[in-house]
Amino acid sequence: MRLGICTDPDKAHIVKKAGFDYYEAKVFDMHDATEEQFTEWLNMQEKAGIQSEAMNCMLHQRYQVTGPNANHEEIRAYLEKAIPRCAKMGCKTIVFGSAWSRNMPEGFSDRKRAYEQITQYLHMASDICGEYGINIAIEPLAANVTNIMTFVSEGNYVCRIANRENVRLLVDFFAACCNFENVYTAITGYAPVLEHLHFSAVNRKYPRLDDGFDYTQFFRGIKDSGYDKRISVEASHIGDPYEDMVEAMRVFQKYLNNG
Repeated sequence: MRLGICTDPDKAHIVKKAGFDYYEAKVFDMHDATEEQFTEWLNMQEKAGIQSEAMNCMLHQRYQVTGPNANHEEIRAYLEKAIPRCAKMGCKTIVFGSAWSRNMPEGFSDRKRAYEQITQYLHMASDICGEYGINIAIEPLAANVTNIMTFVSEGNYVCRIANRENVRLLVDFFAACCNFENVYTAITGYAPVLEHLHFSAVNRKYPRLDDGFDYTQFFRGIKDSGYDKRISVEASHIGDPYEDMVEAMRVFQKYLNNG
């Protein structure tokens, strides 16, 4: 099991200091960075002794996967620049959340067509990512931020229709709670296609031992399913970033050792 933090490259040294194995940067930042900035990020993580083994925010808001204005060819050019940089940063898994890009736009209600468009996008992205040994993790999100691919079962459905070896599934603890899903069932039921996990407190803050939340079912699902890949903390800071990370590590140590 590898544990990480969703943050920017300039925090890589803090992530390492707090005892984590990797950090999770943003794909669109890789695309937008100048050559000088990108080189600086590579140097930062080399100095820190840690890599961005996973990345999220796959697409910019300006790109549309679904609907009548879907711009897949523009997305192709974007990915062809971003993905090689992700690979250089050590990325092995890219999270496809990007609610703004996959959402069915206002006035577009053809869900079947939307699934077809998402599948077409995933095939294109799969080909590009596959050249670099990168897997794609479909992220079901809270129903208040997206109108498609909310439940974990729906994410699994898209995995099946995409039918690509490197297109897999993510379970986000916060999103599952928002959607009133059974997180234990979500993890154990879809373990064969599970690529990545996101974790936070129920209120999307950094988890703490004294926050009053019970994470037993999440970690029991991990243990019972045999999941042993990566878990990233994706959360808002409560106070000092380093202290928040240390507290999150204490939660992991408690539940992974005793859960």
